[in-house]
Amino acid sequence: MVTKVSKKPLMVRPKPQRRLHFLTLPLEIREQVYSKVVIEAPRSLLQLLRSNRQISHEAQPFIFKQSFVFDGQEDLFRWLRQVNRIHLRHVISVSLILHDIDPKKIIGALGEMLRRIKISQSTAESATNPYIVACDQQIKQIGEALFLMPNIKDFTILDCKPTDQRPPHRMLVSFTDELTTRLPHLQNLSIQIDSLPTPFISKFQRLRFLYHPGFSTSTPSETQSALSTLQHLTSLHISGPSSNLAFQQRQGYSGPLRTQCVTPAVLLSLTTTNLRTISIYDPFESTATTNPATKPSFLTPAFIRALSSPALSSSLTTLRLATSHPSFPVQAIHAFCAYLTSSRHRLTRLDLAIPLDFYLTEEEDFGSGGGGVGRKKKRVDVREFLEDVFETLEEGVGGLREVWFCKKESMFERERGVRRWVEGGMEAVGVRVRWGEWEDWFRG
Repeated sequence: MVTKVSKKPLMVRPKPQRRLHFLTLPLEIREQVYSKVVIEAPRSLLQLLRSNRQISHEAQPFIFKQSFVFDGQEDLFRWLRQVNRIHLRHVISVSLILHDIDPKKIIGALGEMLRRIKISQSTAESATNPYIVACDQQIKQIGEALFLMPNIKDFTILDCKPTDQRPPHRMLVSFTDELTTRLPHLQNLSIQIDSLPTPFISKFQRLRFLYHPGFSTSTPSETQSALSTLQHLTSLHISGPSSNLAFQQRQGYSGPLRTQCVTPAVLLSLTTTNLRTISIYDPFESTATTNPATKPSFLTPAFIRALSSPALSSSLTTLRLATSHPSFPVQAIHAFCAYLTSSRHRLTRLDLAIPLDFYLTEEEDFGSGGGGVGRKKKRVDVREFLEDVFETLEEGVGGLREVWFCKKESMFERERGVRRWVEGGMEAVGVRVRWGEWEDWFRG
């Protein structure tokens, strides 16, 4: 007799799932995380570095890839004494405010000279002046510091704060010489002071982005020569004049004269076919002594007509215009509308930023009491400006696909009819309208 043995179903125990650890992720993914933390959560960096020795080793190069801002060369020297120099090759972006030298440096330079030569009478620009010697020594030290960071691709020359001691012009010129020697492969250069000459820019043959105040100690012809050599330039941002220009040109001022070096003739002379974006910001500093009738420096009819040059018309795809000026010549708007209706331009994006209290001024002839003809200014409402610009876009849009309108205040919340009209008209011709705040324009 055969006894059947009942088979019980086998119980298969699930294997314990392997716990996913950060270090088990591929290195490419971990590097993406490090990069994201550096950009979006910099306050978490210290916690990240303390979490694990391997993570700390992998993350440190990404920490050095963030943008470093130094408030003076002494701040730069102090930082270099504190960091591990093996990581300096990862530094790609630096911003620096150049200060006048510390008086202690002058005393040191004087002592060195007394050991070598017998000082007689010397002029301010003489090579035997201890102040000049100390300036040259510190510029050389800045150059040696930049040499330790050979992979810098983005450099910004920041303006001094009102409380800072400004460096002399000779020191600034020596500084630009060091930049061209130490950073020949620079790709992005931002100049936020108007006391630098422009010829040094021509040494950066790989430059793709240039931020310039439009005013400098150089002439328009010198600026034209410098810009004409930048055949790889794709983005030009003009942001002047500076707020302290009137102070620098006051009566009794003995420093180098600042003049407008980026003019319509300079734009017309550009031959590069790689320039894709031009940004123009024409600021207006409102003070008790400021004359509201002061005309803009860059957003003028001649400047806007210069955008229609053959080279710029064939290459520009993005035009960004901004002003905080309360008064604007209507002739510039007419020139702007004529540019938009031109069949030659290849714009696909237009960014406009104007303040709420913006208005236009238009000069009209009128008969004077003596039988002659005089001129008076007529105030034109900002609504007319909008109607002119957007009606022009509807008539001759060309390749334009996107219009950004940035404002200081929510003016269109009170004029919903205008906003609906703008959006509806643009949709009819295939153009998307986007709205933003004033700060959005400066973020690009």
